[in-house]
Formats: sequence, C-alpha cells, structure tokens
Amino acid sequence: MTIQRKLILLFTLFIFVSTPVVAVSMESNTTNANFSEINVSINGEIVQNNFPVLNLDDEILLPLNAIADSINGTLEWNSETETINIIKPEVTMIFAKYADYKDGKHTLGNFSHRTCIYTKNFYVYTAVSNLKPGRYHYRFVLLDPNKETISTSEEFGVQITDDMPQLIDLTQFTNVNFTKVGNHKVQIQMKVNGSFKTLHETTLLVLQD
Repeated sequence: MTIQRKLILLFTLFIFVSTPVVAVSMESNTTNANFSEINVSINGEIVQNNFPVLNLDDEILLPLNAIADSINGTLEWNSETETINIIKPEVTMIFAKYADYKDGKHTLGNFSHRTCIYTKNFYVYTAVSNLKPGRYHYRFVLLDPNKETISTSEEFGVQITDDMPQLIDLTQFTNVNFTKVGNHKVQIQMKVNGSFKTLHETTLLVLQD
C-alpha cells in the first residue's frame, strides 16, 4: 500500500482566529486538599464526565492536558508571559473517489463517506484553520473498526503565517487493503512535543458491496 501526497496549498483567508487562553497561578500556605470529580462542559457541551480535580483550599485545580485531550486540542506554554494556551483548530475532512487538475484548479468528484470493501484508491481533502503562525508537522492514519492501523502516511510539514493562516491538503490513499466492513477512521495527527497527537478524525463507512 502506498499513500501519495498530491498537494499542499496555503490560502490567504481573512478569518478571525480565536484562541482561548488560560492563565494559571496559585499561592497557598496551607495543605487542606482533597480530590473530587466534576463534569466539564465547554460552550454548554459536556466534554468529560466524572473528571478528577483537586480541591485545594476551595480552589479547583484542573489537569489542563486532559481537558485539551478531551477536545482534541493542544497545550502551548509561553514562558515569557507564564501563560498556557489551549489551541483548538477547526478541521474539515472529506473523501473523494477522484481528483483532477485543469486550468490551475483542482476538481474533486464523487464525494462520499461511504465506500465498498473492494475500493483501493480514494482521496482525503483536509482544511485546518485557527492555527497559530509557526511550523507544523502532520500525518494521516487510516484505522479499521477495531482501531488497528491499516496505513500511515509519511510526515508532512507546513509553515503557517498571518498572511497564509490555513492548511489545505489533498492526499491520496492507494492500494488500500480493506478486510473488514464497518466504520473506519481517517485521522489527521499533529506532532506535539515530539510525538503525534490526533487533531481530528472522520468516519469512512466501508460496506460489503
């Protein structure tokens, strides 16, 4: 099986990038602490039930890394301002059976989140916005219904700037060997602190016929 990298384009878009910032500071001279569990919601949506927290002198301390994981976000520490940023990019991922390039434009066809077990080739179009300027490394992973890896792409790199704030990628999976029917997952993973973390995943339903 091979995965062919077809295209990375960076579009200059006028978008408003909003990144929640959490400032962490604590001063205490006592040791009156206990653990409890709470429910965590973001914008009214429950992201974690029975979340373990530390109650220290009536101050609730949350493990931010676990919260970021629950929303597929990443943590960034700014040592100069002593601030932790929780970054949650917006991701769009769609599948197509063919792609064509003509007159300077790429055209995708037969969009579908369903395919048959005999499918060998398909395209994944991905758009990621709300990324802070910087260098990013990412890859794609195809998982079967048992969450076993079918294929992993090579590592790609992209530079995000204020003038080019969005990542656009078109990757082709070729010679795929589907052996199971059911919901498969295609993930885009970002490298964070030297290891890959799932940024987003989309379901691809594989049918018998």
